[in-house]
Amino acid sequence: MILVLSDEERRKRKNKQNKIWRDTHKEQVAASKAREYQKHKEHYKKYRVLYWKENRESILQQNREYNARSENKTRAREQRYQLKKSKKS
Repeated sequence: MILVLSDEERRKRKNKQNKIWRDTHKEQVAASKAREYQKHKEHYKKYRVLYWKENRESILQQNREYNARSENKTRAREQRYQLKKSKKS
């Protein structure tokens, strides 16, 4: 008897097998990820520099908000909400 699987069933079965393999071969998976990272390391660096240049202000703003005191965070959250409301109307 030949078992005919749909694409969805085949994909699910393959994902399950891959997950089982990854769980039983953790060292190999870690080594593979490290190799891939080293291979693309220069690309990651270039992307990070470009991203930082384009989004510098928003990144710094996020850092300021994250590291702020709790009362300042509350005030900033309320100001953002008011700004959203004013943009919508």
